[in-house]
Amino acid sequence: MAASGSGTSIQGLIEDALRELDGREVGVAGAGRTDAGVHALGQVASFALHRPLEPEKLVRALNARLPADIRVGSANAVPVDFHARFGAKTKTYRYRICNADVNQSVRASLRVARHWRARRGRDGRGSARA
Repeated sequence: MAASGSGTSIQGLIEDALRELDGREVGVAGAGRTDAGVHALGQVASFALHRPLEPEKLVRALNARLPADIRVGSANAVPVDFHARFGAKTKTYRYRICNADVNQSVRASLRVARHWRARRGRDGRGSARA
């Protein structure tokens, strides 16, 4: 997550939303950086608010203020000395490279699709697939 001015990066958009919620500038520290146009799943960020908000309400409030293609999945209260970058235990990177001239439909199929599908087995019980 990299700041590049108000609203011009994911971090900037989140900071803009937090400013609306807290009534002041709120700095966000991300666990890592991504290049422009790169998707990040499970990115962790830390910040401190003066306004008390339950984590579930914070998620809803941020998502209401962010563009539809940027979502906050969850929030947790952490100790005041927690820092997303310095507290990270592991990081996993996945690169998808297509070294060919591709059309729009192929390009769309290369994007990250994360979903769960439940099926009923012969015994009537469900099974989940990622």
